[in-house]
Amino acid sequence: MKKAFTSIFASLLLVTTLVGCGTEQAAPQKTASGDTGTKNESKKAGKLTLYSPNAAEVNNPIIKEFQDRTGIEVQLISGGTGDLLKRVQAEAVSPQGDVFWAGGADSLEAYKKFFEPYKTKENDNLLPEYIDKNGVWTPFAALPMVIMYNKELVKAGEEPKSWNDLLDPKWKGKIAYADPAKSGSSYTQLVTMLTAFGKDDKGWDFVKKFVKNLDGKVLSGSGLVYKGVADKEFALGITLEEAALRYVEGGAKVGIVYPSEGTSAVPDGAAIIKGAPNMEQAKQFIDFLVGKDVQSLIQKEFKRRSVRKDAEPIQGIVQTKDIKLVNYDFDFAASKKDVSDRIAVMSEGVIQQIASPEDIYSYPANKFVSNFIGTSNFIEGHCSGYNEAAQEASLRLLETQWSQKLSRPYEGKVLFSLRPERIRLRGDEPGERLVRGTIDSVTFLGEKVSYTVRLSDDSVIEIQEHAIEPHRMRKAHQTVYVDLQLDKATIFDESGKEVLYRAAY
Repeated sequence: MKKAFTSIFASLLLVTTLVGCGTEQAAPQKTASGDTGTKNESKKAGKLTLYSPNAAEVNNPIIKEFQDRTGIEVQLISGGTGDLLKRVQAEAVSPQGDVFWAGGADSLEAYKKFFEPYKTKENDNLLPEYIDKNGVWTPFAALPMVIMYNKELVKAGEEPKSWNDLLDPKWKGKIAYADPAKSGSSYTQLVTMLTAFGKDDKGWDFVKKFVKNLDGKVLSGSGLVYKGVADKEFALGITLEEAALRYVEGGAKVGIVYPSEGTSAVPDGAAIIKGAPNMEQAKQFIDFLVGKDVQSLIQKEFKRRSVRKDAEPIQGIVQTKDIKLVNYDFDFAASKKDVSDRIAVMSEGVIQQIASPEDIYSYPANKFVSNFIGTSNFIEGHCSGYNEAAQEASLRLLETQWSQKLSRPYEGKVLFSLRPERIRLRGDEPGERLVRGTIDSVTFLGEKVSYTVRLSDDSVIEIQEHAIEPHRMRKAHQTVYVDLQLDKATIFDESGKEVLYRAAY
């Protein structure tokens, strides 16, 4: 059976995700069309290293103008948001970069301990709703999320109007979406959809259905989304408004939808890397990005919404006040406690369970999940005499029998799932709820010892214990009595698809 392991926000569908790597490059010598910052009276020499997931068409003119105005030499290192943030983290002891430019502000917030707080000189000119209260990052542009569609692949009148429309089976495998572990904008999009449906079971139910409709197609970067839609590789795509608008402006046969449930307009940002080798140059660049000239440029050339109070409305697009926005929970998104720490286990394209790795290990939804992560022992038992009033049944496993509460009335064969480290060897004397076995093999694993034990029904289980002195270790062929720790087991029905009992930890 094909297995696919997915991490929501950490790696949505690893089975189909391409691994993207950052590439180092000098900023190309492309001239900006128009002023892009407050001109310095005197040029200051120096160097600056930027980490940026921005598209080249955004980076190049702005970096070129900054170099021309300041005399500062800029080295640009490009890559996905996730990859570059991990690079910042890995280099924390000896920082190599100075500024992280762009990527969703919630992604920057999640890595805030690796950034140096800085209050830009332009702070009083910025819209307060986009300013970081802790000053860790500086907003660059407000970025509404939209559904982009190809007019040659989507018939007039059949365009999706909402996030929920993306679940229509006719779009299965036809939606371009980037891996949120690598793309900050994709990360924001998924939190936006979760928020639209509720950050609870209802929201996660939507996510399950959405992932299923992607049909295993998850792209390695956000730039592949709008390109894929424009090139007719995909009928639909979830992307940044500004990216879609550039294709509309360029005459591509694409359209834009602002989902009826509401979308988000979270800013991307820039932050100074803690311990930056070129701190003064980094501050200059932050000030430059939010200066009036650069902010005017991004509106005119890239259809990005400025974060300045004095910015003129962009003509020819929907005004911000007319876009329905969800109540985007920035702290929820930035903390990643309930989103990116979840993973999904899939089988044949169907999500079996979404939860944290710890919960999936301890509380698997079915036999497939239990067997997928870590090692599980499966032992057949029998259930009978269900008592409706007590919601209990009589369970029998080998020579052990006891009463156990179950999730529903059930009689017949059951399957016990037991983790190796939760089973105990109790010596060579029988006892209550102990089962007899013989050690087949002993394997030393450093801090642990793994025993393979054959039980009385000829089933074989693995038991792991902390290593002890060699002379106290059990020996192969030794008879032992095993405490299966049944109160720590997960009990499935005969098919292994339904949980009848789940231990609490």
